[in-house]
Amino acid sequence: MSPLITIRRRDGWQVAFLWVGVTVVGAALASLVAWRLRALDPAGPVWVQQVVAFAVAAETQLIISTAQWLLLRTRKVNARWWVPLSVAANVTAAFVIIPPIIGLALAAGMIQPVTADGARSFGTLSLALSGLVVGIAQMFVWRSAAGKATWAWVWVPSTVIGAVLAGAVTYGLFLQLFGTFLRLGLLVPGLIGLLAAVGAFLSSACQAPVVARLLR
Repeated sequence: MSPLITIRRRDGWQVAFLWVGVTVVGAALASLVAWRLRALDPAGPVWVQQVVAFAVAAETQLIISTAQWLLLRTRKVNARWWVPLSVAANVTAAFVIIPPIIGLALAAGMIQPVTADGARSFGTLSLALSGLVVGIAQMFVWRSAAGKATWAWVWVPSTVIGAVLAGAVTYGLFLQLFGTFLRLGLLVPGLIGLLAAVGAFLSSACQAPVVARLLR
């Protein structure tokens, strides 16, 4: 194996590990910003809550994708559409694609309403759809930037699996830790940041091997 190939392979995995790190930091920061936005007027009129929900969806993906784009930029990856497409896809998924599909699934009895029993199935479908839409949008950026069509397509299922896995684990952690945080007098934003970091770690870890292959 030539030294050049060895360096490129190591560089790909180095970027993959950094990918996990910047995603975790971005998600933790975005979750705290989202918490502050939701706390502005929690009992306001419906249109205000919708505006806040839109802002949360946009800023969450904006912060995370910007952190990822900055990493790609340091590696001279031409991914100038990474941030706008990621944000647009996340907002579109949240407000255009997911609601009608969730409605059909509820009407068909495929999932249960958002209750203590139905939250898991509701959240799993929502996260899978969101991961699918965002993953497809980012896949087009990877195809243009890395030029590896096969591995760019693998990005989509890795993003879907990561989103679902992150949702399942963080939901379980929330049920276990929420009461503990309250008993110990710990701040709720700390729990929110922790859950966001854990979820981001799991989702980005699913993407990391694809990042390594794309940047080899």
